Amino acid sequence: MDLGLAGRRCLVTGASTGLGRGIALALAGEGARLVISARSRPPLETLAEEIVGKGGAAPVIATADLATPEGPRALATAAERALGGIEVLVNNAGGSRPLAADAGEEAGWSRWRSTSTRRGISRSCCRRP
Repeated sequence: MDLGLAGRRCLVTGASTGLGRGIALALAGEGARLVISARSRPPLETLAEEIVGKGGAAPVIATADLATPEGPRALATAAERALGGIEVLVNNAGGSRPLAADAGEEAGWSRWRSTSTRRGISRSCCRRP
């Protein structure tokens, strides 16, 4: 299927496993230019090797912790430098960090919101040309 993504500049967060990984593989299969991101580099390197092994262009690997205040801006800057901007953002970061039993429900929701709904990435790298 041709989704018209060949040559498009795409950023996939949470790309090391699960849905993010699958989305990165699908975008690469469509010929997109990718920045793949997660907190840990080794699974991203494995994903990059798989993409290249399937005939895709080598993606840019950018590790970032989007739950930190500086994470989204650092990732946006890396993507901008690597590809000259981002046209497609797949914000799949969500995390699976354990939460202390006494932290309370609000702490868990607060962490999820800070990771999954940060607007810094979209404001920083997904602007119209």
